[in-house]
Amino acid sequence: MATAVSTQPTQPVTPEEAEAPQIILLDPAQVVRDEQNARETDTEPDEELISSVKEIGVEETISVRPRPDGTYGAFKGWRRAQAQKIANDTAEQAGPGSCPWSRTSTARG
Repeated sequence: MATAVSTQPTQPVTPEEAEAPQIILLDPAQVVRDEQNARETDTEPDEELISSVKEIGVEETISVRPRPDGTYGAFKGWRRAQAQKIANDTAEQAGPGSCPWSRTSTARG
């Protein structure tokens, strides 16, 4: 899994483009729960969410912000990110060919 890398734009960037959200691939180990996450209870994924992620993957993006220690704080989608990690770990233990989604589905959201 790739980590976040910034590259120089090939064309001039407008102010609107500079402020637009970016989609990047992250190592799931670098994603931690952000202190500003709105959810204060039920912060861990339940079996229903884990089963859903195992079946169809994560369809909604996970929003993160860089932290001073080099990790990324998930302020939206923490439970989905954790469910994806659990699903991936389960599939890895089961062996090759047992995972119906790709490992990059975490980057999709």
